[in-house]
Amino acid sequence: MSVLVFVTLGVVTSYIHDSAIMQPMKEIRKVVEAFGEGDLDSRIALNREDEWNVIENALNSMAADLSHANAEILKRQTELELAEQKYRSIFENAVEGIYQSTPEGQYLGANPAMAESPRLRDS
Repeated sequence: MSVLVFVTLGVVTSYIHDSAIMQPMKEIRKVVEAFGEGDLDSRIALNREDEWNVIENALNSMAADLSHANAEILKRQTELELAEQKYRSIFENAVEGIYQSTPEGQYLGANPAMAESPRLRDS
């Protein structure tokens, strides 16, 4: 009789361990791995009313914050690229010569108009 009790207790303990600990951990791991692969839109959906709910909410909130921050970074990167293109176009197409030099007077760079300038060619 005691062997049957121990076997039953072992089965019940194993079931509780699997449903209470291992299943939530598998779901969290799956979503965290998706984050690591760049999928910041993944969310944990445990739908539990226990301690895991606190972890679920915290990780989902963090994911939402990361997703928002990433969107802002991508937006600013696009804005910077557009500003750089605009500056480069102004620099390259300017009629007047534009150049950059060191404090000692050594040329570092010049736009096409400056490169065609007799002053630059003669120096």
